[in-house]
Amino acid sequence: MMETNEKSFNLSGVLKKVLYKNDETKYTIAVLENNQKICGVYFDADIEKLVGEEILLTGNWITHSKYGVQFEFNTLQVKEHELFFFLTKIIKGFTKKSATEILEKYGEEGLIKILDENPNELLNFKVTEGFVKQYGNDRVRNTTLCESAIIGIALGLSLKQRKSMVEMQFADFVTCGFNQIVNNLAKIHYRWGANADVVVRMPTGAGVGAGPFHSQSNEAWFAHTPGLKVVYPSNPADAKGLLLSSFEDPNPVIFFEHKGLYRSLSGMVPEGYYTTPIGKAASARQGTQATIITYGMGVHWALHTAEEMGVDVEIIDLRTLLPIDFDTIADSVIKTNRVIILHEDTMFGGIGGEISAWINENLFKHLDAPVMRCASLDTPVPFAIELEKMFLPTERFKEKLQELLNY
Repeated sequence: MMETNEKSFNLSGVLKKVLYKNDETKYTIAVLENNQKICGVYFDADIEKLVGEEILLTGNWITHSKYGVQFEFNTLQVKEHELFFFLTKIIKGFTKKSATEILEKYGEEGLIKILDENPNELLNFKVTEGFVKQYGNDRVRNTTLCESAIIGIALGLSLKQRKSMVEMQFADFVTCGFNQIVNNLAKIHYRWGANADVVVRMPTGAGVGAGPFHSQSNEAWFAHTPGLKVVYPSNPADAKGLLLSSFEDPNPVIFFEHKGLYRSLSGMVPEGYYTTPIGKAASARQGTQATIITYGMGVHWALHTAEEMGVDVEIIDLRTLLPIDFDTIADSVIKTNRVIILHEDTMFGGIGGEISAWINENLFKHLDAPVMRCASLDTPVPFAIELEKMFLPTERFKEKLQELLNY
């Protein structure tokens, strides 16, 4: 069944089969029981497990010339499960009714019942799945979407000497809590010695066809704010080690996690408790021809490009964006004499500009070529997959790296 109101839709039905799924882009084409074809982006790698189950989708739609109807999502409200997946299970226990119907029939108490009885059904990327059951509602809370309140509560806990971690479901919407971070968390210890040790986890990045409101890279906003620490791991081992370091750090830490890496990358992670130092970069690849300075998803782009081009380049994974490990950068630049900075964030005002300026001011005599940068285009992130590929710097990076090596 499909109901439309202008460009909005509410679609429900049994998932019949999956026609196509790209594990890299998560682009998926599926068929419902009534033979309605649907296509879009799905963030969970196990979509086949939903075959035979009732699904519910809400958002906006546009006509697709080849596949019929393509769904372009807006932000879904809590009453629509707050799930940004392409296909979603109906909340357990309510398989024949939507959360909207429950709200209409039972009011807010009905929604509270859903949240209390099925807390993990509302987790976005499922990074903290199982925490409620393991640690209880006193320590783990699924809140409504109000970023200023979420961060404000964490700040209040910190003032009471209690450590807290909060997650922005998408880094884009941290803007709603921006004042709490840049004017409160970042400054209250400096101003009057107050405790401000909050960890803010930020699912970020593009490459999954999620459009301009769920794909931005906004790390530079916070790297410009004294009083914060900004962390951005590129692999599972560093993600664990840096997150544990963030918990131990007495400063407010903005912890970026590229959502495109959640289910596309796996790696060995040491058992037990260990920490990875904040403020220390790592070498992701040794080389002599040039230095690539990057972080997050950029590390994997750089590794792939180096292998594809067959060049002997060194790749520095910054891991921390505030403070930046300039000592490791200097050692590599002095070794290779050529450097290019790669990041997914848009070019103008990106972190690459600051690193480039520092290298020119401090290491100019060691350079055999101009410091080069490669970044995403200075536009909003497109929704269409092909346009998004053009927006991201991956293809341009090959040309830019070759230009650096040829200089």
